[in-house]
Amino acid sequence: MVITLITSKGQTTIPNSIRNDWKTREVYWERQSDGSAVVRPVAGIMTLFGAAQNRVPRDAAEKTKARESMGKKS
Repeated sequence: MVITLITSKGQTTIPNSIRNDWKTREVYWERQSDGSAVVRPVAGIMTLFGAAQNRVPRDAAEKTKARESMGKKS
């Protein structure tokens, strides 16, 4: 656990080790019913890139056929 201070402007510092793990510049604050708060990273667009892929390897012949149909060389 790390304790940080809140400045007179209401700012606090997220420890470097946590920022490096999150790889984001935005966080989401969620107020809890008991008065506490949960801070979560907001996923960057590059983190989400490729999330919809099914990771099934493509057949080389399928790739070649697709390239040819688009007028591209393999």
